[in-house]
Amino acid sequence: MKQNYLPFSPDNELLSRDYSSQECKIMEEELFYEIDRVLNRANYEVLTKDMLNKAINKTSPYGVEVNVNFEDFDEHEDIFSWTIHTKR
Repeated sequence: MKQNYLPFSPDNELLSRDYSSQECKIMEEELFYEIDRVLNRANYEVLTKDMLNKAINKTSPYGVEVNVNFEDFDEHEDIFSWTIHTKR
């Protein structure tokens, strides 16, 4: 997991190696796959987009309102669709 995170690390300017865009794409996919595997093994389950929308649009008992622009995540929609988890 650490290897696949390297190109996305905020400390990446310290790296002595540059990654191609193809390498970054592959490493990103592998990183999210590994995160998903860890979360599943930790008994988390996937939240559907509908479940997430209901939770976000529901008024909190504390009066907290949350707004999310899902268009910001369109590029990774396939990734986020299977990495949004909740504890079982």
